Amino acid sequence: MKTRKNLLRARSQSWDSVAHWYAGWAGHNGSHYHRSLAVPLVLELLGLRSGERLADLGCGHGILAPPIAALGARYVGIDLSPRLIAQARRVHSRHGRFVVGDVTALPEGKLIANSGFDATSFLLSIQDINPLDDAIATAARLLRPGGRLAMVMLHPCFRVPRQSGWGWDEQRGLKYRRLDSYSRPWPFPCRSTGRASPAAITGRWKTM
Repeated sequence: MKTRKNLLRARSQSWDSVAHWYAGWAGHNGSHYHRSLAVPLVLELLGLRSGERLADLGCGHGILAPPIAALGARYVGIDLSPRLIAQARRVHSRHGRFVVGDVTALPEGKLIANSGFDATSFLLSIQDINPLDDAIATAARLLRPGGRLAMVMLHPCFRVPRQSGWGWDEQRGLKYRRLDSYSRPWPFPCRSTGRASPAAITGRWKTM
């Protein structure tokens, strides 16, 4: 019964239903924001050297693989969505290895080595993962002693589903961002839309 509940929970968090739209929106190497902000930041945080190994948790369609390979490091990407992993393998297979897996309940040694990674990363994925503690425990288990963990996520002011929006102060002629909730550990439903797919709740977005 517990296994079935875990499976249903995992499926509810997967981006599989909007994988085609997301990969099309982001492009093979990520969106402008990935390329100009998120990817350079995570590379700086990780400080990977040639020959080192990275486990990218919640890798999506693998946009981090090419810049990691360019450093001479070895890349393994893990994601819950079979469709996103299939896309990653089609486009980036020469840059690393891609595995379908739940980062909150990764089987011991069945998908990837239990430990020995020099670094792990959550590139704009941690806010979509629940339970958070289990995902962090997986990252810790995969790391060698002294290994590095890097997380990159959106600041809550940019997107808190159903809890944020734009406003206009008529008196001051000022456009502002309104937050109805901030730094809360509970999840909010996250709805993604795309021209090629209907609106879909992809998971639960956390602000911390």
